[in-house]
Amino acid sequence: MNLERPIARRVMRDLARVGMVASAVMLLLSAAPLMTGARAAATNGGAATVTTPNSGTGGGQPLASGTKTTAFSLKLPNGAACTGDSANDGYRVQSYHVPSTVDPASLTYDATGPIPNGVGASFRQPLYQTNSSPYVDAQTAPASPAPGPGPVVNIPAFDYSQYDATTLPAGTYNIGIACTKGAASATQLDKYWNAPVTIAADGSWTAAAPSGGTTTSTTVAGATTTTISGATTTTTTAGGATTTTVAGGTATTTPTTRPATTTPTTNSSAAVSNNTLARTGRNLMPLLGWAAVLLIFGRFTVLFGRPLKAKGSHFQ
Repeated sequence: MNLERPIARRVMRDLARVGMVASAVMLLLSAAPLMTGARAAATNGGAATVTTPNSGTGGGQPLASGTKTTAFSLKLPNGAACTGDSANDGYRVQSYHVPSTVDPASLTYDATGPIPNGVGASFRQPLYQTNSSPYVDAQTAPASPAPGPGPVVNIPAFDYSQYDATTLPAGTYNIGIACTKGAASATQLDKYWNAPVTIAADGSWTAAAPSGGTTTSTTVAGATTTTISGATTTTTTAGGATTTTVAGGTATTTPTTRPATTTPTTNSSAAVSNNTLARTGRNLMPLLGWAAVLLIFGRFTVLFGRPLKAKGSHFQ
């Protein structure tokens, strides 16, 4: 192709323009994740424990199972609080009830609870109080002193009486309490406390033992045992015996001759992030590559858009 011909230059200019537009689109697509940012890290505040309702005699005791009409509540770890309070910082307390395949750290909320709301195969709901009201947008206690964390208080009694086998299919679910701030967004969720439950077709349910960390202690002489609810405690005695105690479970003793060591371990329930970390270290090569291509096509567009000088046209 003779690039000195006007038609050929117009063709090359138009092709360069097409390439410039295409590379600009790809540049924007590559930059989109950097402009929007990754989902902010929501903090797993720890395991919630299914308990009897706080009101009345014997309230707040662990509750292992019940029927669809059995009232229950959730007990959070000591000191559970949102990063800020409702009065000064606009934080709200939410509840959630989702399938175990849904990570509580991925949830967003509006005035109806976790969204998108659904029942049956797409079940996603707040917890419902015994008066059939959804537990959403509750207030924290005031921070003391302010500004400061807003304690999560007065968690009410819930039940499953509003559901049947069609709206709440049998299966394993995550239920819990969450702190949010503002409208639904990638940065809305602040903290959450989760409890796994298994629900049968008749609405009866069984609460899973809370998952916690594992504490390992070693003694030189004499055994020392520490029990943590929902956790596993391992003690190695001077005689070389290892005793493991699981709260609510059985105790086993295994002889060992290995040197005493301390190994940190963690437990996690299905589909629950112990700590959700924002992604770091994004690859910038695609972004830089498309920027370079855009510059090249832009340069060609300018060059082929210039008119040619007529041969021999110059001043004497």
